[in-house]
Amino acid sequence: MGLEPGTTKAQVRKCLEDWNKGDNGILDLSKAYRLKPGTGWLIGPSILHAPGSFCTYEPQWGSDVFGMYQSMVEGRYVPWDLLVKDMPKSKHRNLDFIVNQLDWEANVDPNFKDNHYLEPVPVADTRKEGFVDRWIVYGKVKGKQYFTAKELTVEPGVKCKAKDRGAYGLICVQGSGTINGQPLNSPSSSALPN
Repeated sequence: MGLEPGTTKAQVRKCLEDWNKGDNGILDLSKAYRLKPGTGWLIGPSILHAPGSFCTYEPQWGSDVFGMYQSMVEGRYVPWDLLVKDMPKSKHRNLDFIVNQLDWEANVDPNFKDNHYLEPVPVADTRKEGFVDRWIVYGKVKGKQYFTAKELTVEPGVKCKAKDRGAYGLICVQGSGTINGQPLNSPSSSALPN
C-alpha cells in the first residue's frame, strides 16, 4: 500500500519504462502490511494498493480512473491498457503524465499506516444479546464521508435488528438465516435489504 517514503517519481517512471521486460519492480518500491482479520483500511483515490494474502472485501466509491501500475500479477502479464485505459489517448505513452496521476504526498506518507489503518469499532455492546455489529471501514477522506463498511456477526439461533441510515449491500460469508423474510445462505448468496 502506497510507496516507501523517499521513493522518487523517477523510480516509478523507471518501472513504467520496464513494463515489457517482465516484472517491472513496482512492488520493490511499495509498502506491505500484515493484514489482520476484521480490520480495515481507508485508502483514497490515486494511492497505490493491492489486495493482500487472504480474502478481502473492498467497498469503493465511484471513480472515473483506474490505473494498474504493476506489470505482472501472480506470474501473469498485465496489459499496458489496464494502466492507461482511463487516461486521454494522447497521454498513453507520456510516462511523466502517468506518474503524476498518483497522489504523491499520500503514497510516500511516512505515517501511512497511522493515516489509513482502522481498528473495528463496535456500534454498541451487544455481545450479551448474541450479536456484534462493528464498523470496519469508516472515517472521512479529505473531509468527506464517501462510504462505510460494517461486519455483523450473529450467533446461531439469535435474532437481531440492525438499522442504518443509508442503503447498503450485504454479503453472507458463513451460515444461513433470513433478512427481511428473505432466505440468506452462504457462501454463494447475497441480498440487498429493503
